[in-house]
Amino acid sequence: SLENLSGLESLEALHGNILVENNAALVDFVGLSRVTLFSSNIEARSNPSLTSLKGLEGITELGSLLVSDNSSLKTLDGLQGVLRGLGDLRISQNELLESLEALGSLSEISGDLIVQKNPLLKTIGLSLLERVGQDFGIQNNAALEAINGLSSLASIGQSLWVSMHLNMPACEAENFVSRIGEDNIGGQIILEGNLGEA
Repeated sequence: SLENLSGLESLEALHGNILVENNAALVDFVGLSRVTLFSSNIEARSNPSLTSLKGLEGITELGSLLVSDNSSLKTLDGLQGVLRGLGDLRISQNELLESLEALGSLSEISGDLIVQKNPLLKTIGLSLLERVGQDFGIQNNAALEAINGLSSLASIGQSLWVSMHLNMPACEAENFVSRIGEDNIGGQIILEGNLGEA
């Protein structure tokens, strides 16, 4: 179990997958502060003291990002420099996370965008995102009342589902589909279990 990532300060690029899992005392990624390129994936899972992704500020290019079950994570701060798009972005089961705005400079996600079971999430905050290449799913984020912060999104390559948001009126999901246009969504459109829907 790691308390910090000290000792890795000389790294400038990483070309393999990084899994950071089950580290009870780890609070951030500061030891990776010189890294500018991850050609593969970062997965941060089940790190109960992790409060942010600080230390990753130098990264401009990243394969995929998977962040799940980090019970103290309040923000994705540290990822503001990621500009060139991502493969997959999956954010799930982070009890205190309120926004994805730290990734607000992203213009494209070539794979899946999945945001689910983040009970305090109030805004998506990906205001420059223009395209999701594969599936886009927003599911069971209890505090989310609107699909906000996605004003530039114009294309979803495969399916879209927006479901199980008891504080989000069904018309919010319907208006989101209308704004993108059904012809610009390549797969199924599933809207269910939102406020006012069966």
